[in-house]
Order: sequence, then structure tokens, then C-alpha cells
Amino acid sequence: MMLFLGGEVWIPVEITKIGRDSVLEAWAYGKREFDAYELQPNLRGFYKTREAQQLFRPVGLRSSEQEIGLDDPDEIVDFFVDDINNLAGLILGRYQQRAEERGRDRDYNRYGIAAARLHQFITAQRAFEKAIELSGSGLLAAHANLGVMYYLMDGGIRSGTRVV
Repeated sequence: MMLFLGGEVWIPVEITKIGRDSVLEAWAYGKREFDAYELQPNLRGFYKTREAQQLFRPVGLRSSEQEIGLDDPDEIVDFFVDDINNLAGLILGRYQQRAEERGRDRDYNRYGIAAARLHQFITAQRAFEKAIELSGSGLLAAHANLGVMYYLMDGGIRSGTRVV
């Protein structure tokens, strides 16, 4: 769902969907719109924010226009956390599928590492436990990673500890 243009990676978001739909839905919609004009690239509306702001100043809203529908800060956080978790699920789906298809300890360990990097700690813990189970306790990296997971889940994330 990314665009590779001019040596740069872009996430095509349909800005009019923000606030009405999830960020993931706005992203998917933007990609569909971009792809719809594959045969007519001159009709695509691709605008780089930094370049547009050099030509047009950001416009402030009048007080009567400021209602976006999310007044509660916790509601806004929940909205984005849901999107982040959905995105993590999309990314991790590939790792999970590969691990389940191959049934190898090393694939479950990789799945756990990917989950941990996305702060999906429960998923990571389960993947490391499955790796250990499949290895007959022989995969030391999975043991070490599970130990790091317990540390991270207990607040160690502030220390910058990495999963190997």
C-alpha cells in the first residue's frame, strides 16, 4: 500500500477521509484512488505537503468550524491505538502465516521478534513460547527473547532494550 516515487516511499492517504474513517481506511482509499489512474497518471492528484506549504499558507479554522467530532482526548488516543493495532495485525499476518505453514521454531521466533518490535507483546510472548515448544527447548534465541519480553512487559521498554 505504499508508493515508490522518485527514490522516496510515500503513504497515499485520502485526506478527506481523516476524521470520518480510520487512518487505515484513508490509506487504503488513497492507494485505490492512485491505482485507479494507472493508465492516466496525469490525472492523479499527488501533493507533497512540504511543497504545497511553500505556495499556500496553512489556513486556520474559525471557531465555528473547529468541531471535528472527537472532543475527548482519550477518544482520540483510542482511535489511533485501534488503527495502530490494525496495522500491526496486517504486518504480522504475513509472519504468522509463514510460521504456521512451515511449523518451524525459527519462523515462530521471527514472528515474535516482529510482534515485539510493533509492541504487540502478548502476540510476541505466544510466538516465542511456540518457538520454544517446537524446538524442544533448544532454540536459545527464543528463550532469550521471551526473557526480554517479560522485561519489556514489566516496564523495561523505557531502557531501550532490544529484542534480538
